[in-house]
Amino acid sequence: MGIMKYSSSMLILLLTTVLTTGLASAQPLTTSLHTSEDKLPAPQLEDHSAKARPGGFPLLECLNSLVRGNTAKAEEACSTALMRNPGEHDAYKLRGYAYLLDHRFERAGSDFQAALRLKPRDDEDLAGYAQSLSGQGKFAEAVVQYRKAVEISPAKAPYWNGLCWARAGTGQDLGQALQACDRALALQPGAAGTLNSRGLVRLRMKQFDRAISDYTASLTAGPLQASARFGRGLAWLYSGETAKGVADIAQARRTDPEIDALFALIGIPSARCRATQTDCPPGFPAKPAPGSTYLVAGLPGQDAAAQQRPSKSEHH
Repeated sequence: MGIMKYSSSMLILLLTTVLTTGLASAQPLTTSLHTSEDKLPAPQLEDHSAKARPGGFPLLECLNSLVRGNTAKAEEACSTALMRNPGEHDAYKLRGYAYLLDHRFERAGSDFQAALRLKPRDDEDLAGYAQSLSGQGKFAEAVVQYRKAVEISPAKAPYWNGLCWARAGTGQDLGQALQACDRALALQPGAAGTLNSRGLVRLRMKQFDRAISDYTASLTAGPLQASARFGRGLAWLYSGETAKGVADIAQARRTDPEIDALFALIGIPSARCRATQTDCPPGFPAKPAPGSTYLVAGLPGQDAAAQQRPSKSEHH
């Protein structure tokens, strides 16, 4: 299991990019990828069935299972395809994306590396590998891989979005991170995941009003993004709007009880804040133990609403 859940909307965008290309044995189908943060329709796949492969039928089952959100079945079918043909590039790729959906980032990274040994300039493998690195908090390494992906396919908005998020994760070169997000939005205006990423960049740049604006636009497009709501909560707190900030953070935690871990990976708020409740944004609510009350830095405690863990099939 990887260190942290990654933005599901970004993953769905990347996976949709992969499915748009189609595979050699894919049949036409239209369905949806289901996550609790985003439900984006998978595009119709082209029919390339005339081009048979040794591992064709398991590979087709892997693809269909992945599109339907059955990651366990997809992983099993792709593994069968690889047992029949260890050189089946597409099986490594699809299983890598299945692992990403399950937040098994280290396994995903291994599969994408295997795929890249077979096809070193496959942009989808590079982007998938980059995301597996981001999911482990290896943001600087992810930047390197995303840059390779955008050099090969500069017209794919999800790659620019991934590059933006990874640069924001490093906390460095934030101007370049902003440019990457703007490039993604020029290619795909109004994308919820990219607005979320740009909100994070502006949060790190301490442009709190602009961060709130981006996060609000992102939540309008995709209301169940816990990362956008948590980020907006932090921006509200830094802006002195304590009640709004506490409410957003509480809602984000109800949507995704692991959301604090994602921001810990990024380093917002600081490790000192998380450990000792010092050096926090004014009014930052410490995450309570299950069944306890929220502890708000500098404010009286208040009852926590019941938290419900989202289903695993739930991005950014």
